[in-house]
Parts: sequence; structure tokens; C-alpha cells
Amino acid sequence: WRASAVACRERRYLLHDLVTRHDGLPDAARGLLEYAYAPVPGLAGTLADALVVPVEWATLVDLALGQLARSLVVSSLDDLIGWQESVPGQPVSGGRVGFVAAAALPEPPEFEPAAETGVIGRLDRLVTADAAPGDATLVRRLLGRVWIVESLRQAAALLPSAPAGVLLLTPTGEALSAACGLEIGTMTATLGLVSRRSELREIERRFAELTTAVALATAAVTEREAEQGRL
Repeated sequence: WRASAVACRERRYLLHDLVTRHDGLPDAARGLLEYAYAPVPGLAGTLADALVVPVEWATLVDLALGQLARSLVVSSLDDLIGWQESVPGQPVSGGRVGFVAAAALPEPPEFEPAAETGVIGRLDRLVTADAAPGDATLVRRLLGRVWIVESLRQAAALLPSAPAGVLLLTPTGEALSAACGLEIGTMTATLGLVSRRSELREIERRFAELTTAVALATAAVTEREAEQGRL
């Protein structure tokens, strides 16, 4: 237990440091989060922070979002445009930054394939089955177009009946869609922004469990030694 707790603490420290430093975000996004001289109206944080995703689905969420995972979440694009127009000079420096607002995103296309076609489920439903999302509308509109299927061949069989905008993903990361074609290959060993936060939440939970277990074991040993001393 103690060795596991130490390893867990070290991993927790590394992930916490990466998340706190907003590692992986564009410099422009980090600048707006940390020291913007003109606060962005309705800024809620990073998109990765807004998605509370179980570890087992986090890598597929990163794949589905792509570069969008590096975006910032705002409450209104109209307010953002007004802010950009009203701030003297250039309010964003250090490159480009993307913004998303749940209200501006479309609802996912109507598509309910039969389970017998090898469909595991729609990604937004899979991630919210085990974790409460920070913003249910945002999760649905971002991930509701993504369906997880058991194999690439089954994805290919589903593609002709899928509406425009639907993305079919396999558990190992093959991606198929009418718009972008086929993408295959090994998934990167580097954690994506969503995966990093999901693992940190799981590590925090595991570390708390191990810390409690170590404390209880230590107390039991101390009590046993005290009893032996009284004999």
C-alpha cells in the first residue's frame, strides 16, 4: 500500500503540474486564462476542464475533438465578438486561440443505428453514463455526433446510412466519416488534454483511498505493538 501510495503521489504531482500550467494549450489561450489585461466575458475555462470524462473513454474523446480540445469555453460568442471589437489594440497575443459556446453549437444529427450492427454507443451517452458532465448541453453537442463501433468493418457498413457530420470511431482509434475519410494508426502515447484531466481525477480518487488504507494499517500496527508491550 505504502509503495503504491508513493507512486500514486508522484504521478498525481506530475499531472497536477501539467494541468495547472495549462501545458498543451496555445500561448494565446494561456495568456487569456492567466493574465489577460482585458478579461474575456463569460470565460469558463478550457474545454478539457469542462468535460468530466471517465478514463476509459478519455482517449476517444481527445481523438473526436482533435484541435478543438485546445479551445476555451465562453458563454456567448456574441459577447466575445463585442469584447474583441471594444478592446484597444490586439487583445490576443502569442498566436491563435479558439473559443466554443454551447449555445452556438448545433444539436447532433438524428441517427440511431441498431445495436446488432456492432454499435457500442453514442460517445456523449457513454461518457455521461458514469460521470456527471460539467455542462450537459456542451457535452451532447460536441460528442453527440460520434458513435463508437466495435470494428472498422462495421463502421464502414454503417457509413452509407449515417447523416453528414457523423464520426464513427472504434475502441482502438480508427476513425471513419464521410467528410474526413479514414484515419488509422497507433494512438500517441502522449496524453491529450482530456485524458490528462481524466487520469488526474482518477489518481486523486485512488490516492485518497491509498492514503486512508495506509493510515488504517499504520494505526492497526501501532495498536498491536502497544498491546504486545502491555503483555
